[in-house]
Amino acid sequence: MTRTSQLILLILVLGFFVTGCGAQIERDPAVTFMYWMETYQDDLAMKEWLEEYSTTSGKVIEPLPTPIDGYDQKLIILFGAQSAPDLFILTPDRFPLFEDKEALLSLNHFYLEAGMELPDKEKYPYLYDSDGLVYGVPAGEQIYVIFSRARNEQESWQLLKFLMQKLEVF
Repeated sequence: MTRTSQLILLILVLGFFVTGCGAQIERDPAVTFMYWMETYQDDLAMKEWLEEYSTTSGKVIEPLPTPIDGYDQKLIILFGAQSAPDLFILTPDRFPLFEDKEALLSLNHFYLEAGMELPDKEKYPYLYDSDGLVYGVPAGEQIYVIFSRARNEQESWQLLKFLMQKLEVF
């Protein structure tokens, strides 16, 4: 094999290797967020907020938008498959089903670290357990919660806080 042939072969192999490896590099999401929106406009706003958060934080967020009609079923399937989202939304009537199964992360220390007041216990008694631990952030008729075995609790809380600011809850 001539020197020129060897050089061309080396360039081809290196080019194939570099482009092949580059195409396979993907960052794991910092947070998986499952949500539903009532309207198309709400869904667009949420997607814009998630994109803004990803851009400003440098974190990859995996959104799981789900039609409201199939939300409960998909959430239960994900829990059953041990692929529950890190951050998700519940309604007040569904909240006890997950809180009772220890599927939700207590948020007291996050509230305290951020210097924030806990939700009103009289207005939102279902957010609290018998020990006074709070398990969600109310936003209208929705409750934002973090999975008790979230991959990154701190990053899930940061995204939750960002969304609450956008929703004008915090």
